[in-house]
Amino acid sequence: MASNILQPNSDSTDPTQFEEARLSCQSPEYTAVSKTDPNIFASLLEEIRLVSLRLATECDSKLPGTTFGMWRHNHMQEGRLEVPKVASDFKIHDNDIPLLEVLFSSHDLGRPIEALRRLEKLSVENHGVYSCEVLKSLTFFNKLHIDDQKLIEDALRWHGERIVNLPEGNSRTMCYVLRDLDKLEAFRQTLDYKPSFVLNELISYFGFSDSEIEVLWSEKDKYIEVIKNCLDKGGGSFQTSLDDPIAKKIVSIMNKPLTREEGAVGSVLAHTCVDYRDPSFEWKYASFFLLQAAFVFDLDHSSSLTQVRDEDLLRYRLEFIEERCDPILFAEIENALFTRL
Repeated sequence: MASNILQPNSDSTDPTQFEEARLSCQSPEYTAVSKTDPNIFASLLEEIRLVSLRLATECDSKLPGTTFGMWRHNHMQEGRLEVPKVASDFKIHDNDIPLLEVLFSSHDLGRPIEALRRLEKLSVENHGVYSCEVLKSLTFFNKLHIDDQKLIEDALRWHGERIVNLPEGNSRTMCYVLRDLDKLEAFRQTLDYKPSFVLNELISYFGFSDSEIEVLWSEKDKYIEVIKNCLDKGGGSFQTSLDDPIAKKIVSIMNKPLTREEGAVGSVLAHTCVDYRDPSFEWKYASFFLLQAAFVFDLDHSSSLTQVRDEDLLRYRLEFIEERCDPILFAEIENALFTRL
């Protein structure tokens, strides 16, 4: 089990799994220079801040204690302030810093919409689609140069997908820059929130359908027990006695060797390394912290890895995990992470 948690599957031959090693952590080749008046960007950033605040407030009123509301709003607004400091690391032209600020401050606008649609049992698309829809409704977005609009829409639409289906070019490069900045800001953010339950990761990253999602949530306690029973077996020999396709799907995910892409979302059920019977539910935090720590496998640029290393961005999370984790397992986790760095 331990060897599957964060390490890539060296036997995988599927070229779609992680896009030729995800650019191999190389700096991007980026040639665009925005043609939009900087004053329009400034007005758009304020529009985005206000609509983000409104969406976050609505989400928190209906889904309190999750990361879909004010946590996301703060994540986007605080991360936007980091953009001018790091743009040169990604070889982004100074004139395009406002464009990247717009991207970061809007990339998760669709998260509260996605979460509320799930709550209302409506069909759901990737949150990047909703982020685009919100942006296109804003006055100043429609005053951007058409090339800037297209780049922003492309990068937002694909930044949350496992496979970025964009041709080589500026939109694709900016999308990967956004993905790295997103993870770096998540590392830096204050940790005074309750992470969403791990079933969210099954939904987001492992292709559960809308109908399966509805069953997952309506019978959540049953599937939590499936997870717990699997963990009790140990050694990767996961089984379920239920004649239930969703339970079997969870088990098959836990059984198979993880590709690097899957390792990057925290080994499906990252709380395998902690005591899920802890009455304080601290395993939920440890699970989420391991999920975040594993993002180092999903960083695409060497400058991002340098920032993680130089700022010691993993330290708090690893200390928290270490206190609640089997020592041998933790040593493997730490080795995998720092080999990547």
